[in-house]
Amino acid sequence: MGKEPGSNNEYTVLRSGGEFFPRSGFEEILRRFTPGTPPPRSIEEPVRDALPWVTVSYAPHSAGPMLGIAVRTWSGQVDGARRPIAVTSYLCLPFADLATAPVSYAALYAAVREAKVAERSDGGPPASITLTRFDPDDVTASIGQFGLRLVATTAALLLSGPVAVIGAPADTPGEQAAERLRFLDAVAALLPYGQRSKLVTSTWADGGSAHRIRLAFTNRPRPGHSIVHWQRPDDLPALHGGGADYFQLLMELATRAGSVHEIVEHLAAAAVPHRVNDAGHAVRCLAGLDPMLYAVQGVRDGTASIEQYRWLLETDRIEELDPDDQSDTMLVLLAEAGPQDLGLVTRMWRRRIAENRVSDEQWRGLVHAVAATGQDLLWVHLPDPAAVGRLLDLADDLGFADQVLPALLDADEAQREAPRGGHPVDPRASTDQRCREAAALLLRQPQRGRLLAGRSTAITDRETLAVLTSHAPVRLAYEIIRQATEPFANGASTARDWLEWLETSRPLRNRLRPFRNVLNGEPTRATVTTVGKLGEPYVLALLRLARQAGPKPAAALLPPVLDWLLDTAPQIIRGRRTTVWIDELSSSDPQPDKAARLPVEAAIDLLLLTFGAQPRAPLAHRVTGTSGNGDRYVEMFDARFRQLCASPRAGGLPGLVLTQLAAHVAAQPWPTGPTAAAMLLRLLYEAVTVPELTDDKPAEQVARTVADFLTSRPDLADLTEATAWRTRIARRHPHLNQPDDPGKNDRRFPRLGTVTDQTRFFGRRTGRE
Repeated sequence: MGKEPGSNNEYTVLRSGGEFFPRSGFEEILRRFTPGTPPPRSIEEPVRDALPWVTVSYAPHSAGPMLGIAVRTWSGQVDGARRPIAVTSYLCLPFADLATAPVSYAALYAAVREAKVAERSDGGPPASITLTRFDPDDVTASIGQFGLRLVATTAALLLSGPVAVIGAPADTPGEQAAERLRFLDAVAALLPYGQRSKLVTSTWADGGSAHRIRLAFTNRPRPGHSIVHWQRPDDLPALHGGGADYFQLLMELATRAGSVHEIVEHLAAAAVPHRVNDAGHAVRCLAGLDPMLYAVQGVRDGTASIEQYRWLLETDRIEELDPDDQSDTMLVLLAEAGPQDLGLVTRMWRRRIAENRVSDEQWRGLVHAVAATGQDLLWVHLPDPAAVGRLLDLADDLGFADQVLPALLDADEAQREAPRGGHPVDPRASTDQRCREAAALLLRQPQRGRLLAGRSTAITDRETLAVLTSHAPVRLAYEIIRQATEPFANGASTARDWLEWLETSRPLRNRLRPFRNVLNGEPTRATVTTVGKLGEPYVLALLRLARQAGPKPAAALLPPVLDWLLDTAPQIIRGRRTTVWIDELSSSDPQPDKAARLPVEAAIDLLLLTFGAQPRAPLAHRVTGTSGNGDRYVEMFDARFRQLCASPRAGGLPGLVLTQLAAHVAAQPWPTGPTAAAMLLRLLYEAVTVPELTDDKPAEQVARTVADFLTSRPDLADLTEATAWRTRIARRHPHLNQPDDPGKNDRRFPRLGTVTDQTRFFGRRTGRE
């Protein structure tokens, strides 16, 4: 780059060659990383900013990053205004070539001079150069000449931002450039070689120009640049963050782990291209020289990675740490609680126990650490039941699970200590969710002989019960019973076993009294209402517990549960919990007495229809019989339906039930006898006349089914119920009597399935019809 002698043109690239960039590409690179404008006085005076200026920079290329070196000198010629002309010779080559055979900045400078770039013709072939391989001995000597602390501090500062070197003495131009290149080489040698691929350095940069040079000698630093005083090597800037970590490790390695020569050789081998502003990368590369020293430093200052902690145990190098650092390592791996981590901790402690190297204080520390970690995983962080289970297994392997289990349930202690440990309770997990995980954990323990195993676990049982009583959420005891009643409950103990154990605590016995009342066959509506306040799943648990206790408790509990369900059906539908109730209601066993069974059967059939399932028996069968049973069933079905509709949150639920009812009746044969047919007609008539029915379409579906039936059975025309239906159809749905009614023979009713729609709801008979 320069200008023709006698010309008044701006500086530009006059000649270029090679295959990497066009002329415009070279011009962009040189302008982007220009160090400024040299002063003419430097031609005759030995000043600090005298040419030559040597700048090493980079350029992106499709084949990979390129490293370039620009040398600016005086041409000895002047332009049209009689100003001296400076020319810049530039040479670039793929960084990949340098990575396989590292070279110094000084070697690149020598190559540019020998190639005589300024004398080459425009558009010529690539220059052929010979580069001298990087010599660690020479660089190590330079580091010693300039001072390890000065060079290492400058290198560490570069990891955080640009650095300006000020106060360098003036010398003859050639010696001045060579001396500064040796310093730049020394600094770069204390960084991974691959970071040179993005490092821009220069033997001079004008502080008044907006240059992009990361490390340069200058007369005045730009704002935000760290300052290194050449003549005050003991007055160095403070280091922070990753740069400080890198400097500390560098000095430790230089003084304890080997010579500077080894460091230089090791970093020269780290040649994968990488950005400069990544102190973590530099630390990891440097640490490879002595992983143990790096790990010890990381453990002490809290910056070690989990991989380093694992490495310490896997290689048994943990024994080289002092006792406090060993404890810190163990605590980190316990907190990680992965299978690999806990396996390493278990192996370490087994070896120590076998060698009789565990003091009472260390043992207590281990027990407390395992318990505290498990508490956090249940009550502070997002619950991780698998990790808690692994911690319990570790405690079991080492023989102290009986001490850890009660402590795991101490939610009060965990949440009290959480802020002190810098980990507030994670709001993403509710107390209910945490109780579910804790209960599931407890229910697995009898299988492993850790609870409810008789005399062998008596102390653990007692201590666990004490924590459940005083230091765990109230809901946890209820959740234990709920999960113990699940059809696929995991454990050797039954819900009755768990209830009897929990009842040995007086406060828990009072809380769980509704469940005891069910087992004793003494349930009331108040029992169900009390449990219902905990949530619908607990009422389901109450019913399952009664069934497990036998036919009598189950039969006694069923009526109040059905009453509760009729009041809460809208919430169950909205909560998408209908499937479990369908299963439970379908398998329920009401009172053996026929008269007592009818109200229960009517309620169950209605609820099954409400939840989108088939009744336990076709309604045509329900109304067929003697001794007034069919009549009684119709009355109870009507009463229950009106109770369902009376719910304040019923919304459109009446229409939903009618739709399901129409589909069920249409899919089943009608009674053949007139009495039974009249009862079914009455049941359907009462259903469509509830005042809460706001949508006429469901009632029309029922009416269509009835109209089809009455058309097919003219012998029933004199029935009172048939007359009432014909009158209603004529008034409310006259099109059903037309021969061209498009839906007259349509049997396509909604499929009976799980109800997911949310509806509105209900009231009383008006007598209007």
